[in-house]
Order: sequence, then C-alpha cells, then structure tokens
Amino acid sequence: MEKAPGALGHRADTKEDPVNTETALDDMDVATYFSLSYSNFLVLHRVELEHMPTEWQHRLVAMLNELDGAYRHLDHPQGYEVHPCRYVEVWELDDDERKAVGVTSSLDDFPALPDDATEGQREAHDRAYEEACEAELFYDADGTELEKWQRVPIRVSDPIPHYRHGRVEPRLS
Repeated sequence: MEKAPGALGHRADTKEDPVNTETALDDMDVATYFSLSYSNFLVLHRVELEHMPTEWQHRLVAMLNELDGAYRHLDHPQGYEVHPCRYVEVWELDDDERKAVGVTSSLDDFPALPDDATEGQREAHDRAYEEACEAELFYDADGTELEKWQRVPIRVSDPIPHYRHGRVEPRLS
C-alpha cells in the first residue's frame, strides 16, 4: 500500500511551508504536486476549504466544476471511504495493529513450547524460532505477500476538526 499525498499533497511528510519553497507553485503540474507518488486520490478537509477567503473558494469551485464537466461521461462510484491514518512498516506492527489491518505473519503458526519441555527442547525451540524470525513473511488480508519494508495505514483520530465543530484559520501570505 502506498502513501497518499495527505490533506495537501506533498505536505503530508513535512512541516515545510509550501508557500516559501523554491518550487514555482503556480507552474506546478499535478504529478509534481503529488510528489510523484503512486497515490490515486487527493483528500482535502472541508473545514480548511470553507475558511479560505471567499474569492479563493469561488476559484476552487469553478475549477472543480470544470473538472466534473470534463469527466461527466465516466462512471464514478457513489462515494469513497477516507480515514485519517499513520503509516507503519509491516515489520514494526505489533500484534494488535497487525490484527486491525489484517496482516498475518508466518510466525503466527509457530508452535508453542510445551510447559514441560526439557532444557534441550527449549534450546532447540529457541534456535528454530530465531531461524523462523530471520525468514519471517507477512501477508495482507487477501493473502498477498508483503515485503517487510512495505508501509500499511493504521487508523488514527483526525486532528483537524469536523467542519460543523470547529474553525481552522488559514495562514495566508
């Protein structure tokens, strides 16, 4: 699973102020705005949009209407489900997180050591477990193997208030 660009594109991974970057933002194409990621969607908080100046909102709505008109001929789903999240590499997930995202491990079925095991059995079990850890494999909910370094989303609460419950003042330059 690849990381989405976040609430405002390239700002998802940085606190960098996009207004003061060296990139000419007025000349930026969409692929560059998406940081050349493989993300398929752009998510915008309604509360942020509604608290921008009225003239800015009118320009945005005009462009959104132009976009809708250009692709009206395509079939679109009724809606999308969006959740705030943080990204974690598969190997870093704890048991509860793995369960929540549907990731399984080849170690999930590793046999438990019997309570009455001898010292030799314990040592053999520990060696076998260490070897299994070195070769550990992870799978998503569909059974597709995941690389240890792949990142998966873990749901978190949204720090931006719902549009009916808060106000977010923009910092305009």
